[in-house]
Amino acid sequence: MPGRVKGGKGLGKRHRKVLRDNIQGITTPAIRRLTRRGGINIFANVASKKCFKKFKDRALIARTISKTVTTPGLLYRFNLHPDPLCRVCNEINDISHILLKCQKYASVRVILWRKLNIVSANITYDVLLSRVLVNKNHLLIFVQTLKYFDID
Repeated sequence: MPGRVKGGKGLGKRHRKVLRDNIQGITTPAIRRLTRRGGINIFANVASKKCFKKFKDRALIARTISKTVTTPGLLYRFNLHPDPLCRVCNEINDISHILLKCQKYASVRVILWRKLNIVSANITYDVLLSRVLVNKNHLLIFVQTLKYFDID
């Protein structure tokens, strides 16, 4: 009989749930949860939909907070890239290396530090994120500057 699973008792066809519109899941509460999981408690209401009308910007913020920005170091973990090391620095090429240490982006980093009023050159990734998430202006500057870092 058509529509029956072989050997079944008339339960119908096999069906997989079609995932639609799950890309809309990056909301303000989702970003807040990511910041809390990452250990960043300071979160002024900055990632609202009014602040970022483009979904791409909200997705970039969420991926940056959760350290899942597509980098060669992350791709190497899934055997999608042959080498996890930075070609310039010979260190593991993850998002914290790109934003804080890589010599290739030193000039962009200086501009970002100046705009965010960061004095110390030796800061951690969590301190940088807590500085960025303090107010909307810092977050807007950060998102605009991320476009110069060659990350997806």
